[in-house]
Amino acid sequence: MDRRKLALGATMLTMLLAFICINSGRTQAAIPAHIPIDGIFKPSIGVDSSVQAGGIVQVTPDSQNKKGAIWSEEQYKIDLTHNFTSLMYVNLGDKKAQSVDGMAFGMMNDRDKVKNWQQVTGGALGVWRNPFSWVKDNSAIAKSFAVEFDTYHNGNDFDGLLPNDGPDRGHVAYNFPGQDSAYQRLPSRLYALNHLQLQKPQNGDYLSNGTWHPFRVKWDSLKKQLTYQFDDYAPVTVAIDPATVFGTNQVYWGFTGSTGDYSELNQVVFSEIPGLNSIDSPVTMTDLEKTTPTVSLTNNQAMQTSQLYVGRTVHYSITPTNLVDCKFNPNFWTNLSA
Repeated sequence: MDRRKLALGATMLTMLLAFICINSGRTQAAIPAHIPIDGIFKPSIGVDSSVQAGGIVQVTPDSQNKKGAIWSEEQYKIDLTHNFTSLMYVNLGDKKAQSVDGMAFGMMNDRDKVKNWQQVTGGALGVWRNPFSWVKDNSAIAKSFAVEFDTYHNGNDFDGLLPNDGPDRGHVAYNFPGQDSAYQRLPSRLYALNHLQLQKPQNGDYLSNGTWHPFRVKWDSLKKQLTYQFDDYAPVTVAIDPATVFGTNQVYWGFTGSTGDYSELNQVVFSEIPGLNSIDSPVTMTDLEKTTPTVSLTNNQAMQTSQLYVGRTVHYSITPTNLVDCKFNPNFWTNLSA
């Protein structure tokens, strides 16, 4: 074989392998530390969502015209009479300008809809009103709040109120899906969404860029304010009266998503869930054989090996503290480790 051809072939193979490695490294970002969600969240009936190994939620597969929804189980609804904080990571695929349509974080009070999901696909993202309806319908989630992570600009209809300030590489905004004020009728007679606190990627980036974006949520029960932050964007604070918006202080929470004529892989993991996180509390340990004194530890103190002995029966006494931002859940205490 001609050595020049052999060299050229080897060079092309090297370039191909380099491209594959670079592309693979870009699209398969490291998955953040997260919590298994078995028994905590569950996909609704009639959706294309699934929970992968280790608690990775695939809200929608990378296929056309799919809809997704995963909501908290009844016993893990959020109690809005208490403060809470949560941290999730969302991944909107890596298709950039070809990505469609996105996901939404939601809080709502509709048990029937949680179980049996019948939302439309496409730009509504599973939470908003049908964007192609000429009449007011009931397709939006009633008694709800939502933050959208929208990767596709729906032209002159559902996103028709967005400012024309350059290419739309995705956007983040909130509103209340079941309220009429969330929408505005266009001259075309279709309805457009009012995007409150609109935020967009900077520096020419896309929401769909293969990255696991942190999404933080904090609720202040006294002020009745929810503050969320997507990635390194500025925090957004929203006044929410639970009685007016939800009709209750106990709400389901989770994520929805959809694809249309084009698609993307939508995923989410939960890193902090109210009532399930580690708590620093004083611990008292007593050797039941009475041969050593009681040992008290606080603030992650390390116990000296001479204080208690391997093989002894020890009684643990835990005094819960620092629970201001944590909704008490008895299931939390079933998996203590030491």
